[in-house]
Amino acid sequence: VIADHIRAISFTIADGQLPGNTGAGYVIRRILRRAVRYGYSFLQFDQPFLCELVPLIANQFSEIFPEVKAQESFIANVIREEENSFLRTLAKGIKRIDQLPINFYSEEFDRIYTKEYFEKNPTSEYIHNIKADYVVPKVRENPKFNIDGKSAFELYDTYGFPIDLTRLIATEKGWTVDERGFETEMQLQKSRGRDAAATEQSDWVTVGDDVKTDFIGYDYNEADAHVVKYRSVKQKDKELFQVVLDKTPFYAESGGQVGDVGYLDFAGEKIDVLDTKKENDLIIHFVKKLPAKIDAPIHAKINTPRRNDTIKNHSATHLLQSALRLVLGNHVQQKGSLVHPDHLRFDFSHFAKMTAEEIAKVEQIVNDKIMENIHLEERRNVPIKDAEKLGATMLFGEKYGEFVRVITFDENYSRELCGGCHVQSTGQIGLFKIVSESSISSGVRRIEAVTGRKAFEYVNAKINELNAIAEGFKGSKNILQSVKALQEQTDTLKKENEHLQDKLIAGLVTQLKSEVAPLGKVQFLGKANIDVTNAEALRKLGIQLVHEVKDDYVFLLSANAGGKSIVHLRIAPSLGTNGNQVLKELSSSIKGGGPADFVQASAGSTSEVEDLIAKLKERYK
Repeated sequence: VIADHIRAISFTIADGQLPGNTGAGYVIRRILRRAVRYGYSFLQFDQPFLCELVPLIANQFSEIFPEVKAQESFIANVIREEENSFLRTLAKGIKRIDQLPINFYSEEFDRIYTKEYFEKNPTSEYIHNIKADYVVPKVRENPKFNIDGKSAFELYDTYGFPIDLTRLIATEKGWTVDERGFETEMQLQKSRGRDAAATEQSDWVTVGDDVKTDFIGYDYNEADAHVVKYRSVKQKDKELFQVVLDKTPFYAESGGQVGDVGYLDFAGEKIDVLDTKKENDLIIHFVKKLPAKIDAPIHAKINTPRRNDTIKNHSATHLLQSALRLVLGNHVQQKGSLVHPDHLRFDFSHFAKMTAEEIAKVEQIVNDKIMENIHLEERRNVPIKDAEKLGATMLFGEKYGEFVRVITFDENYSRELCGGCHVQSTGQIGLFKIVSESSISSGVRRIEAVTGRKAFEYVNAKINELNAIAEGFKGSKNILQSVKALQEQTDTLKKENEHLQDKLIAGLVTQLKSEVAPLGKVQFLGKANIDVTNAEALRKLGIQLVHEVKDDYVFLLSANAGGKSIVHLRIAPSLGTNGNQVLKELSSSIKGGGPADFVQASAGSTSEVEDLIAKLKERYK
């Protein structure tokens, strides 16, 4: 099982396909997670192990598939990240499956395992008066038992269990899975997203000759044109109109670049263009209203300053991708992008968080290329085969037409297939500044950056922050050293405060231990308004009190913090009672949760806490 899976995973990653949540990427993730679960359940592997097999695969297939050997370290790192990610939820997911009969199947459970059932099948292990405590091992072994679709979907959505993994586990237990129910839940989730974006569209109204729009936005920012057709669109009670022209300088949103805005001048009547998008082969301009004369001659003009900011970010994105490949390696591939006038966002394949040094190096390379003022080399209508020969970077899995557009900034640095708008030379970008680097999914990182005016604004804001900090350390010759000294002083005060708090808690433990009293078969303490200032101090107090009393205890401890009453309910494991169930039964207003022996909650007032203490006393007396 593991040998087959690791081969498939290694070869596919070497071929450029990373694990993901959709398409081919999700197929790889499913295969990998099945192997991880097999090792966890049958071989007791609770640490990444598949990644350790990559060198073996690389050596065995070095002649047949040399790409694996060439990318051995990268493949191992990607697999390790995937294993770590899934192992964090795997144990919880398997535990959840073991709890399914009680937690998820109340209707089926109640139908079969009634009170009469237990009366006919008595056993000292069952607690009859609390439904949640009915534990029936036979249910888990019942070959007719079915995991319903809602539960299967929760395993998928919350714990990352693909449906085929749930099916496999169910089969091993002699269960079945309601896969139709799972698909229904999946469609319901998708439909909720679709409903939120549902639109009503009228039929197109043709005004002029129905010709294909001539896009001239690479060369011009304005043009004279005529309306070809239009229609109305309603979404969430908001009506807009879509207009198609015979000629337009407006770039339609695609390739990550946002659509242009501007205006259409219908013989003196100006109408704002709110957005521009593509639909099939149509370039659609979104407007709030239609002109009095829809067939009037039009002067179409884009918002030029906004476009200029956008193209700076688009060209900077190309420079960024090449810099990332130089610093991190050739495994870096674009996984998504957003080119906006205010900022750029670039998603790329990489298995680890970038270091501060790597970020600084990438930023430096991009700014060096900006200062070199490299002129744009643009080639239009290039046959796709010729573009491949030129070595242009292409998106993995993207379908390209017979002819493409090639954008180059130094043939030895950046050459990509791209349909977007760009600066004429890199110097126009001005300045490039990375503002964040983060993870968006396993094996995919995201960089957000600003250029031009926005980059200067960002840098100036940071300088102003530093000046404000320096102002607070007047007279200091070394601001950084002063900040470090303040941090050390703060840390020292925190430790002193914790030490004083520990002494306070020790005194409270002695006091509260003396107030613990027998109640029925338990050692009971219910105490409100305890003199501690936060939930952590109350938690420490409870732990120490438990160590002192040890068995058969029931403690309800409460303190006021942040304007509300924090509540800790501790019930000894020896009593076999679930604290969550007890809290739910005794109070509808105090909400919380946690392990069976330690429930954390919050109450609206001290009176609610005192009412709960009284009910606990009544329960255990």
